[in-house]
Parts: sequence; C-alpha cells; structure tokens
Amino acid sequence: MERLVDCFAVMILFSVGDECKVEVVCGVHNHHSAEYLEGHSYAGRLSKEENNLLMDMSKSLVRPKDILYTIKRRDGKNVTTMKTIYNARHKSRVG
Repeated sequence: MERLVDCFAVMILFSVGDECKVEVVCGVHNHHSAEYLEGHSYAGRLSKEENNLLMDMSKSLVRPKDILYTIKRRDGKNVTTMKTIYNARHKSRVG
C-alpha cells in the first residue's frame, strides 16, 4: 500500500457508464494510481445483490471459495477477496 505524503489535492469521484473515475482537480500526487485494485477496500466491497447472494449461498452451506467463484463468474471485473467473503459471513453470523 502506498502512502500519501504532503498530498494536497481535491479529488472528485464520478461514474461514467459502468466505470468509476477519479479526477484530481488541483495538486500533485507522489504516487501513480493502482492498475489492479484487488485488495483495496472500496473496490473489493460487495454490492447489495452480491451480499444477498452470499447470504443465500451461506445458508445453503456452500463453501466460501465456491461463493467467491460464483460472484467472480457473474462479474468479470469483481476484485473481491476471500477475506471479504469471510468478513461478510461473520458480520451476518452465517455459516
């Protein structure tokens, strides 16, 4: 993970179609943006639909790795990790 040092910038987050874009209005960053967002908390979080699917599959005693496989198969751009699956199951106390 990269650190921001003396990063004075205003960032605007907006969506364009299916993609999410970040625009730096002013300032200079001391790092490059990540090319692949796996492991980043914002990009890896589950949508409401994915969370409902996870809960239904967990109640049916489906293994976490199979749940992750199903979620990733439904959305090729999904960067959710096993840790997110385990945390969501623990939060809802399922499985």
